Amino acid sequence: MVLISSLVFVATSPMSLGTQHHDKSIRRSKGMHFLAPLCVPFILFLVLKPFGMPRSSSSGVVLVDPGTGRQEIQNLLPGTSVVIPARFEADYLVKTIYYTFLYTEPDLLAEILVVDDNSEEPLEPLVVQSFEEGGVLESLTPEQKAKIRILRLPEREGLIRAKIIGADSARGAYILFLDGHCRVVPGYMQSMINMIANNGYKTIVTPIVTDVNGTTWEHRSMDGGSKMMFEWNFEFYWFEDNNDEVPIAVGGIQLMTKRWWTESGGYDQGMLDWGGENIEQSLRVWMCGGKILVDREAKIGHIFERPAPKNKVRSGQVQRNHARAAFLYLDDKLDWFMDHHGSAAYEMTHNQMGPHIGDRLAVRHNLQCKSFEEGFMDRFWSVFENQGLLLDQMHTIRHKESGLCLALMRTTKESKVKDENAQVELRYRPCNPQDTGMIWTRTHSGTRVYNKRYNRCLDRGNKPFGRAQLVVYGCDQHQSNINQRWYWDEDRIYSPSRPITSFRAQAVKVDENSEESLCIVGPHADGKQLDVPPEQASKGADLVKEANKYPLVYMEPCQPRPEPGQPALADPFEFESI
Repeated sequence: MVLISSLVFVATSPMSLGTQHHDKSIRRSKGMHFLAPLCVPFILFLVLKPFGMPRSSSSGVVLVDPGTGRQEIQNLLPGTSVVIPARFEADYLVKTIYYTFLYTEPDLLAEILVVDDNSEEPLEPLVVQSFEEGGVLESLTPEQKAKIRILRLPEREGLIRAKIIGADSARGAYILFLDGHCRVVPGYMQSMINMIANNGYKTIVTPIVTDVNGTTWEHRSMDGGSKMMFEWNFEFYWFEDNNDEVPIAVGGIQLMTKRWWTESGGYDQGMLDWGGENIEQSLRVWMCGGKILVDREAKIGHIFERPAPKNKVRSGQVQRNHARAAFLYLDDKLDWFMDHHGSAAYEMTHNQMGPHIGDRLAVRHNLQCKSFEEGFMDRFWSVFENQGLLLDQMHTIRHKESGLCLALMRTTKESKVKDENAQVELRYRPCNPQDTGMIWTRTHSGTRVYNKRYNRCLDRGNKPFGRAQLVVYGCDQHQSNINQRWYWDEDRIYSPSRPITSFRAQAVKVDENSEESLCIVGPHADGKQLDVPPEQASKGADLVKEANKYPLVYMEPCQPRPEPGQPALADPFEFESI
């Protein structure tokens, strides 16, 4: 028998939610009963209460036992369940609730469902206190208060499982996952629902995510990110290509139908804490008949700059999550992942991915999913190409006569290399396919030469026409920088002098013999290329000595191609696969 106050909620097991939780840490018996209080002012006593029955506190907040079970699809309420998983959100949750009520049309909001992931201090009293005079939620009506449901988990489950429990318990026809530190913008909900209505119930919609000041709650800017892509180690990053299809969704902020959440398998309950669930979900959705779109009219602010909580993610759990997602969906590209994510590869090869991986394989089978290549890579081929992710298209650029390769020097200060606004010189060095500073790929239909390690592209550098030093510069993803357009004509590399209207090199005739076209030239022993740039001269004798070993890379006005029977070009280059 447990003694609890009229406003404190003690939860029971999530096992009866309809989602199987297989770890010992969350295994409980089903069909239990527990004791819950009646809300009588100033009186504390116990009653025997049937398992799973929701109740209301004296404040009007609905307190829900996580054992309530999966909400049946046919009994859903119109509108959206806003599901907020919360563990380290005490400083932000109440204002997140406030702005959600303020800027969401009442008929579109079925409920705000807070999943308290066993926070050190229960969140329900914090919310109730905000109803008092002078509190942030003082102005809420009784009807609005009744739309707040709080589920407190008996032990920490982690963000992913908290979201599973919340979504399974959601009563609305739509589910909006929302972090507990967000400020929505007027009109966001209707716009996102409209996008699903226009594209089918298997559509997941992500908004533009803007940056909000965590102190003032003001938007720093109304510009923001809309889509993500992964690296082969499953780190992910924002990018933009002006296409509304989203390869990898933002994990914390997205809208979907409850029907598609259920049919598509929710999240992988074998994952722990946080990390990787958005990758697994995104791959599954695209490969298994759904889609993920960005709604550029919908904006939701997110507080990115927050104090980092201790033990947010426990050791080894992100690696396990990544290993599960990769094993389930990467198919014949699994080797690429394992080559780039050693710790996750260890989890995979030592059978430490967690129990019942077969259940998730069954989800993929039942959904009749396509292969990774057909369902994901083919759809987002341009993203893979332009982001330098096609590992079988990585090369060194080798000067045939000297046998040397174009490379960013490791003696260049790392801070300068990372500054996308800085021009960084190139040098000829002995070819080494293990040196990421000399690994290049051609992107944007072959018109960009991209170094993935430093996220830099070959650049003509706005130098006056004539002999000039070749540099790398931050890549222009909008394809408007003519200084970064390069073409191969047999074995010559040149930069055209005029804008072109298409970026498919094979469809455009560009004259490398134009008077202002520049060709990359080899490391001739004429003394000119052994000079150390002025900015290097002050960096110390050892650096100058090291730099002097390797000639700088230069461009010169392209020479006319020899007539048949004449000597070949002096500076032939080749792409050598690694």
